Amino acid sequence: MIDDYAVNKLHMTKMKSNQVQYMDVEQYKQAAQAQAALAAEAQAAAAAGQTLNALGLGGNDTAPQIDPNLLNAANQVMGQ
Repeated sequence: MIDDYAVNKLHMTKMKSNQVQYMDVEQYKQAAQAQAALAAEAQAAAAAGQTLNALGLGGNDTAPQIDPNLLNAANQVMGQ
């Protein structure tokens, strides 16, 4: 009865126990925070670049630098 309700009414998918993957919530939270920090850093770098360009101080040698540790953490979250 519960299976019928879940599958037919709630449109859930029935899974076998070997199809379920558990994850470390703390590790996920840390990776998500690292990805958010990376996005914020990239946005700040882009804004700084726009400001330099607006002031006529921008150039090819002023490309924003992103912390490689944050980039690695973000890539781990994205599965790359």
